[in-house]
Amino acid sequence: MNELREKLKSHLPYEEAKAIKKKLRKYAKENYKQRHTDTECINFMQRHEVSIDEVHPQSTNFPYCYYMFTVLTQHIYADSIRELLDIALDKEVTHSK
Repeated sequence: MNELREKLKSHLPYEEAKAIKKKLRKYAKENYKQRHTDTECINFMQRHEVSIDEVHPQSTNFPYCYYMFTVLTQHIYADSIRELLDIALDKEVTHSK
């Protein structure tokens, strides 16, 4: 996966970059192990104004599929929405200590 991510850091044709991101999304969907429950994720999204969007396929600065922004977490990048929410929840716990 790191090899694919490195390829995305170079300037690729749109369709090739889009195909790589599709592979990364598929891999994340099949292999990512969620650390927080769906209920915890929903509660987080209710407590914070959450913005989630796809990263443009040709973005060379952020070779991930999705990004999320909240005031608490700022910008987070990952290949699955569940991973974004896990990272955000971990940051919330760290911030509240």
